[in-house]
Amino acid sequence: MNEDARKTIESPGAEIYVYGYHRTDPPRLQWGFFNPATGIAVVYDAEADLVATVFKPEEGALFFQRQIAAVKVDREGWQV
Repeated sequence: MNEDARKTIESPGAEIYVYGYHRTDPPRLQWGFFNPATGIAVVYDAEADLVATVFKPEEGALFFQRQIAAVKVDREGWQV
C-alpha cells in the first residue's frame, strides 16, 4: 500500500463510505476513504483485498456520495 493510501485510510478525519460496485457481476463491495484536508481518495475493494485506486477526485466527497447505494460510515457511532 502506498504512503498516500495508508495515511488517508488511517486519518481520523477521513470520511468513510461503503457501496456496491455494480460494474462487475455480481456486484463487489467497495470501501471509499476521503480525506477533506488533503483531497486524497482511496478505493478499497474488499472482495479482492486490494487498494483499487488512490486519486484526487475533482468533486471531492461527492465522488463517493454519488455511488449507487452508498452509505457514509458514522465513525463515532461505529467507533472506527
